[in-house]
Order: sequence, then C-alpha cells, then structure tokens
Amino acid sequence: VMATPVALPTDLANWPKLKRHLEALKRIEPNPEALVKVLDDLHEEYMLNYVSPATGAGSARSFFTGLRRFIEQRMSDEQRKQFFQGLLPFLVDRVLALEAGREPLNYACQQEASVTVLSREFVSSLLSAAFLCVMPQHPKDLAISMSANGFPAFFAAIQEATPHQAEKLQCVLSYFERLQREGLPAGKLVVARSVLPSKELLTSAKLAASSRPLCRLLVEPEASMKDADTNLLHVCFGNSFLGGGVLLTGVLQEETLFVHNPELITSMLFVEAMDNNEAVYIMGYEPFSQSDGYGLKMKFTGQVRESLQPDEAGILPRRLVSMDAVPYRGFPAEQYVKQNLLRDTNKAYVAFRQSYKQCPELAASAPRGVVTGNWGCGAFGGDPQLKSLLQWLVASQLELPVLQYHKFSDSRVDRLEEVSEKLQSAKCTVGQLWKRILDYCKIASKEFEKTDSLQTELFAHLLKTA
Repeated sequence: VMATPVALPTDLANWPKLKRHLEALKRIEPNPEALVKVLDDLHEEYMLNYVSPATGAGSARSFFTGLRRFIEQRMSDEQRKQFFQGLLPFLVDRVLALEAGREPLNYACQQEASVTVLSREFVSSLLSAAFLCVMPQHPKDLAISMSANGFPAFFAAIQEATPHQAEKLQCVLSYFERLQREGLPAGKLVVARSVLPSKELLTSAKLAASSRPLCRLLVEPEASMKDADTNLLHVCFGNSFLGGGVLLTGVLQEETLFVHNPELITSMLFVEAMDNNEAVYIMGYEPFSQSDGYGLKMKFTGQVRESLQPDEAGILPRRLVSMDAVPYRGFPAEQYVKQNLLRDTNKAYVAFRQSYKQCPELAASAPRGVVTGNWGCGAFGGDPQLKSLLQWLVASQLELPVLQYHKFSDSRVDRLEEVSEKLQSAKCTVGQLWKRILDYCKIASKEFEKTDSLQTELFAHLLKTA
C-alpha cells in the first residue's frame, strides 16, 4: 500500500505569502486587536488553498475573537507582554523551522499496523502550525475519518458560556511557554497503530477454553490515574477519533489528558480513526500542566514538571494506549449481547497486548501492567461492573503482571475487591469467569426484555453463585 505523506504548511502553493503573514506576527503592536487582524489575514490567505475568494473566504466573524477575549480577560500585563514579545515569535519560528527541519511523516491508516517516530523538536513545530491554524487540511479521501488538525474551532469556542475552554487554552499554552523559556525538548515521541488480525481475535470458544489464572488486580478507590506509576501502560478512554473533542469544546478524560500533555495532540494530525480491532499507543510524552475539577468544572491549577529520564532510545517512560468504548447510552441492554461483549473484549485485548513488532526501539520491552478504570461508563452509559471484569479477564489472558483499576469513587464498583478476592480464592480461571459473565448476560438480557431495566447486578450475581 502506498503511504500517504502528511502535507506541511511549507507544501502549500501560497507558502511565501503565508510566511510573510507569519513574520508579521513577530512585529505587531502588543495588543489583541492587532493580533486578531493579522491572524484573520493569515487565515484568509490559508483558506485560499481550499475555497476561491468568490465564495466568501473571509467570514465576517473572526475565529480569533475568543483568543482576543482570553488575552484581555485572563492575562496580566506581564503575561501579555510575555505573550507578544516571547511566545508569539517563538510559535512563528517553530513553524518557519519546518522549511529546514522536515521529518518523514505519513498518515497512519486504518488496518495497517504502523509506527511513527518523531523528534519532540519536530513535534513542537507541528503543534505550533496547528495552533496558528496553518496545517494543510487532510486529503479528501481521509477527511471523514480524521480528527481536527487545527485550532480555529477551539479559539471560536472561548466564550462566556464555555469557561472550561479558556482553562484548556491555559493548559496548552503551558507547553509552548516552557519550550520558549527553556529550549526545545530532547528525545522522541512514538505513535504506534496496533491492528489485531482477524485470525487472532478472541472468540467465545477460545475464551471459554482458557485455563489461565486471573492476574493481580490492584484497586484504587479515589486516586487519579494521572498520578499512577509512569512505568505502567495508562489507558486513555478514547473516542475512535484520537483526541475526541479536544480541539472543539470537549472536556472529558481524553480531552483533559490531551491538554495536560499537548504532545498527544500530534497524533490527531496523522492517525486515522480506530476500527474495532485497533488501538493506538503514544509514548515519550510528558505533562506540562494540571487542573482540578472534572468536565465543565475544570480549572487550570498551574504548570507541572516531571523529572523522568528517557531510555537509551531517547523515549521518556510514559506510555498510553487509546481504546474507544461503544456508546450504549439510550440502549443499555445492547452491552450484554454476546457480539458486543466480544467487541469490547477484543478492543481491550488489542490495547493491552502491547505488540510492537514493527518498532525496533520497543521490540524488546516486556508488556507492562495496565492502569485503567471505568471505561466508557460515564457519558457512554457502560456498566462498570461488566467493564471492570472484562478488562481483568483480558489482562489475565495476556498474563500481564498487574491490572491497576481506578474506581474514581464510583459506588457502582464498590464491591470490586470483594468480587476479585472471592474469584481468586476459588482459583477461578479466565475460561470460568468468561462463562459466568455469559450466564449473567443472559439473565440481564431477559430482565431488559421483561422490564426494560436491569434488576440483577453482575457483582451480586457472582457473589451469590461463587
């Protein structure tokens, strides 16, 4: 299959003109009005690549008024000065660096296992280009299955009614501010697309026949996943489109993770949405900011710094895997149907498997324990009792050293330890647990048929019948 290269701003036909607009940003008056004017001109010039001037490329309403509002309302005089004299020229220089500092970058397409290794220096240029809204649009044939690759909608959404959007911007700016202050980061960012071939998919028969013991399960009642051991594989409860709504108004677990660790946003520039048998790993990133509060209550609480050491290949220890849940909100009974159980089980399997065959930098690394939690159980309406046990079953089938499960104080999984102790003292195997989950799902399906609601909970069923 021919690889499709990712176009950079320097590939656009009108790059010389775009470059002049970018350079103008380095010399503007230090006021938000002047900034919006130059950004509007830049964006209008950029849009000429996609629409003819006759179709009204210059919309009356600027995308950048939200950014202006942020600078006026959220920055002190000192911060404003720093933004215009330090940060803006830095962003422009990072985009201009693409002329000389290009690295090979292709789209990571569906059903093709791939590994992309980029210097974090190059990543800073890509993110600066996305931030200034000059990354070329995705090719037509890929556009429908790609995440957003620029910030226009992000800036447009900084409004009185969406205060969390300004908090997200504060997080992203922390990344650029540190780089501008302290220099470009060393090391590499690795993005790997993992595909589970159909012959390796777990079937009900394969699972039922498994005599593997259940692995160690560590339950964390309240702690946040972001504080978990950096030598474990962290699960990102993703959208099938990487980053979810981070460049729109989204502010759930995935979006928060992406603004705390902005290098993750790089994946949105080239990774096609995930199919059911795929997961995406990102490694070598680090957090630059932190926040309190979940969802719309999010509040930026400052910049952070970790003193983690990279490995011999120049990759920092953090690793995450993005795995998307199925939305069951509105039709909860669907998750107890066998084909959906298998879909969720195989999604966790490809995510936890950590097969890096195509990547010499990682081939030798043993699978890590996994940090996870109530996957797809908030807005997506999943049953956390079912999701926790399916994930434990998969970790056990893969013989992982540990599954660390974060309950996020969700009372629905209060009895997880009790259930796990009971199953382990009974020496329950993967196959036995799978069969008992299937038995339970038959009961659940009947209850939904009769009363349109669930009467018997999975944990109660297991504790009663163990």
